[in-house]
Amino acid sequence: MKLTPVRVRGKRKASTTTASHSASPSPRPSKMLRSIQDVKHTRQLRPRTNLDRLPAEILESILLYSGSVALPRASPIIGAKLSSRATLLRFFIWGFHDTWDHWFGIPFPETVEGPKTKDEVKGPRSPQEARYFPCDGDPELQSALLELPWVDIDFILRAHQTWADTYARHRWYEPATGVGGYGAFAATQFEQEYANFLRRPSMPVRTVARNVHPDVRLPLPLVTGPWDEERQKRLLWLLRGGLNLETRDSPTRTLPWEYHLEFLRNAVVQADAPNHVAYRCLRDQCDLMRVPHDLLRRARDDLVKRLQWGQHSEATFELLQEVLEDVNYKLDFQSFSSQK
Repeated sequence: MKLTPVRVRGKRKASTTTASHSASPSPRPSKMLRSIQDVKHTRQLRPRTNLDRLPAEILESILLYSGSVALPRASPIIGAKLSSRATLLRFFIWGFHDTWDHWFGIPFPETVEGPKTKDEVKGPRSPQEARYFPCDGDPELQSALLELPWVDIDFILRAHQTWADTYARHRWYEPATGVGGYGAFAATQFEQEYANFLRRPSMPVRTVARNVHPDVRLPLPLVTGPWDEERQKRLLWLLRGGLNLETRDSPTRTLPWEYHLEFLRNAVVQADAPNHVAYRCLRDQCDLMRVPHDLLRRARDDLVKRLQWGQHSEATFELLQEVLEDVNYKLDFQSFSSQK
């Protein structure tokens, strides 16, 4: 007698698909569970792009002729091929070659006047009116190069000396101070100029040579601080080298007011020791007129407390008094303008 099958809910016969899946190998682990060796092996099997396959010499030529500081960031392989010290040095020299070649050996105070704007008053030209002089070079490329993290004062001086030894050994050079001659350029003279600048607090910061295009943007870390000795040297090299900060529409002066307030705080108000070099170099660019009145008044109160309760040297006390007078003038001007 044949038995009658009884169907029970919840119990079903295993399908053939389930059996086949159980016989298949275990699935590949997720990315979080993969080992480092597995990840490296997978990347090695992945096909490279055409740029990654190019040798370093061709990539360097592309970097120089394109002038793109973003090329080394295109991929880790390209960045590794373009990271040698010699390549970076040639790239920096490439960006400043036209300016250095145009103005090498010419003392800045003795230059011939360039074209003036129509609305400018006739009269003798001051060294601060540098942007109206003819100057070769790409200010955008030079600005991008100066903002790179590996560009410090030692690298800049080495690049300038390498360029002079290669392209200007036969040319006359007359330094700002001293006797000139053929092949007399020495980038290390800047160290002596920096030492003289520290010894003479009243020395004005003015252009003495044309080392950068006048329309170059000042890197933001040099504007807002804080400043160590390397940043102080780099700032002084740029200002004495022709960076124009005297015009009203200069890139530094037109920064948002937050940057100007941060400069005042890091240079004088909240600094452990007021930075004389940074303030003397950038005080004309600190446009406190744009800072909100309440924030500027708060900075003034902090300066008053620091003068009353702090123990300062004579030079620091004079600097704090100078900054306080300037802040009070700006506050009075803002109050007078708001009452009109």
